[in-house]
Amino acid sequence: MHPSVAYLKAIRSPNLFIIALLMYAMRWLVLKPLLALHELKLQLSELDFSLLVLSVVLVAAAGNVINDYFDLKIDRYNKPDKILIGRYVKRRVAMVSHMVLNALAMVIAIYVAYKSGVIELALIHVIWIASLWFYSTDFKRKFFWGNVIIAFCTGLVPFSIALFEIPPLVANNQDFLAEYPQAYPFFKQMVMSVFYWCLGFGIFAFLMTMAREMTKDIIDKDGDEAYGCRTLPVVLGIKKTSLIINGIYVGILVGIFTIQQIFLDDKYSLAFFAFVFTPITLWTMYLVQKGTHKSQFAFPSLLNKLASVVGILYTGIVYLMLSGKI
Repeated sequence: MHPSVAYLKAIRSPNLFIIALLMYAMRWLVLKPLLALHELKLQLSELDFSLLVLSVVLVAAAGNVINDYFDLKIDRYNKPDKILIGRYVKRRVAMVSHMVLNALAMVIAIYVAYKSGVIELALIHVIWIASLWFYSTDFKRKFFWGNVIIAFCTGLVPFSIALFEIPPLVANNQDFLAEYPQAYPFFKQMVMSVFYWCLGFGIFAFLMTMAREMTKDIIDKDGDEAYGCRTLPVVLGIKKTSLIINGIYVGILVGIFTIQQIFLDDKYSLAFFAFVFTPITLWTMYLVQKGTHKSQFAFPSLLNKLASVVGILYTGIVYLMLSGKI
């Protein structure tokens, strides 16, 4: 395998695409029509937002590389035929690229944070970089914490869009609100709508990632146990971990339908969740509950990723509703 192909596999290119898809879907299909309802526009330019997406993708790529770097011994045990770092990509190259990718991401993040008017927002990338580093070097091997860290980093992606968009939105409308104070309650409601939509997708991403990471831990159980890792399957066993995973899926389904009934209450969202997202999730739950050996959890992990993409595609329904097309 050519080193460049191996490197693209090491950075998990499909996962990076999903991150970019999520961010652009949130911007174009949720935030843009939501602001248009109030005759407002997105504050970050397309170039600045693209740079923000690039910075997040770079951080994720660096995190994937460094994770493979520190997991070399465990990977030799769990998946000896799929090792990339140390076989096709030199370890020194992996470490240097990790530092370069993170450095580029930080420079871009500082620029975008400056353009948004809140330079402190660049700290979000510091949190991502530090979290992924300590996950790879330490927390991945600890009970439960590794799952939480990765899920937190993923959930922060859609939420960060609101954090970068809201400050300039508020700053650029101060004069208008000062002249027309009666408009403040409506403006505040609109800002909170942006916040809640991003928060909702962030929580969804957090929970789906948590379930997927636990599923992957079952797949890697033997190698993790051999090298002293304290993951959930190692400590609790496969069956109890499966119950926790399915408990998360139940929580996701209950949460989605509760929100749909209370806040959305439209037939299109209900149909999408009932006939598209739920069948995939229930299929995943069935396979997780049925599984007794690590080899039986690869497909549920793939189905989790499919369900996550389907969740992202729900932004298309949101766009059609907010734009009045359905």
